[in-house]
Amino acid sequence: MTISPGAVNPADITARPGQQIAWINRDQLPHIIVSQTLCSASAGTCLGTDIFFEGSTMRYTIPTDAPGGAHTFFSEIDPSITGTITITGEIVTQEDATAIPQQDIPTTTESSTADPPPEEQNDQIPMDEPPAESGGDLLTRLLIQQQSQQPSDTPPTAPHDDPADIALTQPETEQEENILALAEDSVQVAPRAQTGIPRNPYTVGSPLTAAMQSTAESAPLHSGAPAEPVPPVYQHKPIAQPQTGSAAALAILATVAIGGYAAYRTLRRSTVVLAA
Repeated sequence: MTISPGAVNPADITARPGQQIAWINRDQLPHIIVSQTLCSASAGTCLGTDIFFEGSTMRYTIPTDAPGGAHTFFSEIDPSITGTITITGEIVTQEDATAIPQQDIPTTTESSTADPPPEEQNDQIPMDEPPAESGGDLLTRLLIQQQSQQPSDTPPTAPHDDPADIALTQPETEQEENILALAEDSVQVAPRAQTGIPRNPYTVGSPLTAAMQSTAESAPLHSGAPAEPVPPVYQHKPIAQPQTGSAAALAILATVAIGGYAAYRTLRRSTVVLAA
């Protein structure tokens, strides 16, 4: 049976107990085929396949003790995928299996198995076939053959003139001398690059630093009061204190005026009383 989007073709099939059936998934969705009536009385299980994806095939062997009649199956992922399996006839034996077409012969003892995807089958390499040589291995083998075919009277060419490899083939004393010579040759004082970065001229050993030291030593040291006279400090006296300013004068005048007015009133009252 072929599963396409939303349908199964053929939807109704007839099979015998012990016969193997298969579903081919041509749908983009994976499927799990189940049935609640197609069961095995001895095993106590019903039809329930594993999940199989697009391009794979799921096989199922009908139990020999499955009840006869029509059994409905469907997909748990897409319930629109449904069909009917009608079980009738006798149990399929070994002799009957030889008469069944090749696609219906059971290939496994499990109740339901899924064939591997085509890409996984193509990746399997037979063990008796030697692996293909890569480009690097083939080039190495050709170089070895070419070197083995050179005449024996020609001296072998050194692969490279690495000083470390040459030193390994010499005695220990010669190795030490060569190592020291290589170290002396490799240690070179690089000239100071002329850059635009400003430098401090007053460094240790600089002639400017020596001149500054000699000047500092010759200069006399002074202690105590300075030799030059200190300029006089002039003290300025204020013209008026804050307490005797214009505001204070006005306050005094106001007080005197109020006192005089009060005395005038008092004298006037006394004169009126005496006159009475």
